Amino acid sequence: IRPRQQQHQQQQNLDPLILLTHCEPMGMRRISYFLDQPDSVAVFTVRIQVPWIDKHNRPVLLSNGNLVESGTMTMPTAGGAGPFPAAGAKPDPYYFATYHDPHPKPTYLFALFLVVATGSNSNNNNNNRLVQLSDTYISSLSGRETRVTIYCTDLCHASTDDIGLMEQQQQQLREKLSFALASLKRAMRWDEEWFGLEYDLDEYNIVAARSFSLGAMENKGLNFFQTSLIATHTDVTTDITYDLVEKTIAHEYFHNWSGNRVTLRDWFQFTLKEGLTVFRDQEFGACQTSPTVARIEAVKILREKQFREDADPQHRQPVRPDEIHVETDKNGIISSTALLDKLASSTAYHKGAEVIRMLQTILGRKVFGKGLKLYFSRHENSPHSHGATCDDFLQAMTDAASEVVAEDDEASTLKKFVQNSGQFGCWFSTAGTPVVTYSYSYDCSKQAFS
Repeated sequence: IRPRQQQHQQQQNLDPLILLTHCEPMGMRRISYFLDQPDSVAVFTVRIQVPWIDKHNRPVLLSNGNLVESGTMTMPTAGGAGPFPAAGAKPDPYYFATYHDPHPKPTYLFALFLVVATGSNSNNNNNNRLVQLSDTYISSLSGRETRVTIYCTDLCHASTDDIGLMEQQQQQLREKLSFALASLKRAMRWDEEWFGLEYDLDEYNIVAARSFSLGAMENKGLNFFQTSLIATHTDVTTDITYDLVEKTIAHEYFHNWSGNRVTLRDWFQFTLKEGLTVFRDQEFGACQTSPTVARIEAVKILREKQFREDADPQHRQPVRPDEIHVETDKNGIISSTALLDKLASSTAYHKGAEVIRMLQTILGRKVFGKGLKLYFSRHENSPHSHGATCDDFLQAMTDAASEVVAEDDEASTLKKFVQNSGQFGCWFSTAGTPVVTYSYSYDCSKQAFS
């Protein structure tokens, strides 16, 4: 990676001492050769090595998966022909870390974060100022232990040289991250209890940075957040912000299954990871607070954002569009940023969540949960998988309902759904806000409304 040569801010968020990547939807092609599309998955082993300039400050190197190996090494200084060392050149010290993610994933989930010391002052270097808050989560399903850590870069460029003041600021920042860490553990527990879905790595890392150009990103096992979406303080944070932080933390974690372990065939299925995950974080939020209040807030967002898209002919599109019009640059190349802007619509997120919610309402929570497990088991990423579609999701729900109907012929609602599930699929492909008409009458003598 040569970040200084990159001109695409969306792909690598730079400041002088810190590097983190962003690859959704098509940023990996600027890092390495790869079939950069969501249905192309692979098992990643990543080795990061950087010059170790200051031996008092170990570089912080993170990527997806579990840390396999880390340590120091030496490499001859280049100076001869091309990359080859000059005769008699002294070796330079390097620090390295190797990560392995055993679960196949598409390239848009690749992530890299590093903080490298400058060697100016051992006590004033950026990775001495990288704040960390860690804990251990133990699965209620298998007893598996996962180390959960939040890193925050906000103090890496602080101007003070006062060590005591810096330690005080670090402790204050850790306190601001404590609610987010607790929220993450609650989300992990909730997903186990409600859907039987367990986290699958030995570590789960979150990096919070002011310089991150997007709100949050669900990179497998290494989430990136804008600091404002993760830091809280009891003196100034409102209930609304606490709710937003908790739901955003949960949303990115829930992507571990709805999006990461089971990914998309193509970007037209974008709602299958975002709409489904919004639905899941709404359900989680309802369990943490008041179901009624949570539902009112969800509908409020739908009316304020998604209804507005449907009312605009230029922005109206189905939950699963058949085509997306994106401008290209002078070389005819599609901009990754422009494509993401088109994909990340309120229709895909919020209306998609409502379509998923309709399925749960029709099927009931038990059958819906059974269908969700069936969907995940059928379409989990593998070297031979081709990604999932909205039709695959609907088919899993239909099959789960069919099993119940076969055992109980009195399940009339499920029977009607099974017989007409193809018609429900129109919700994915039809644009616009439905218009419902009704008639009513009131009989004063009987005081009956119908």
